[in-house]
Amino acid sequence: NTELAVKVDRWVLVEASKRLHQFLSNCPKARIIVPLHAASLEDNSLLSLLSKLVNLINSKYTRPLMLQFNEQDVLTNLDAAAKFLQIIQEQNIGLTISDFGHSMYCVNILQQLNIKFAKLSPDFTQLLSSDDGLVELQEKLDGYKEHNEEVLFFLPELNEMNAFANAWNVDVRYLQGNYYQAQQNEFINSAG
Repeated sequence: NTELAVKVDRWVLVEASKRLHQFLSNCPKARIIVPLHAASLEDNSLLSLLSKLVNLINSKYTRPLMLQFNEQDVLTNLDAAAKFLQIIQEQNIGLTISDFGHSMYCVNILQQLNIKFAKLSPDFTQLLSSDDGLVELQEKLDGYKEHNEEVLFFLPELNEMNAFANAWNVDVRYLQGNYYQAQQNEFINSAG
């Protein structure tokens, strides 16, 4: 249901922005990534809400609010999504793509959108289990960087010790998984 998805996204955005605003007093450089449904890519009325939320968050740092869309959702209508997402980025809102690298057309996103973050498909985490897989993963990352050298990668689902240890051997900026830190109910400053 498209209408319900848009309503849920709006509620999550408002609540996440309130929590981030409160947390910024303890950790001024904090960011929050809010995953959104595909329906929000077509919701032009979302732009006015986002403008209000940026003012509510009131951070002096760039892009504390980051919207996350699934790679396939963006690729489904890349030209329209690119226009919408460019406007979002002009409002000091970050953009990240989840399940990145799942499609062979993911480089189109790197070429057409100025994304700074990409959360790799969980399939990439499986490559950490062998030396050949590590080489293959690094080659893929290097290939993506040829299209957008500023993009930073998240490597998700590092839920066991060997995967987490091997992840340090590839060029990803952020590691995510239960091995390092279990899911939290509250915001915490894990940077110290």
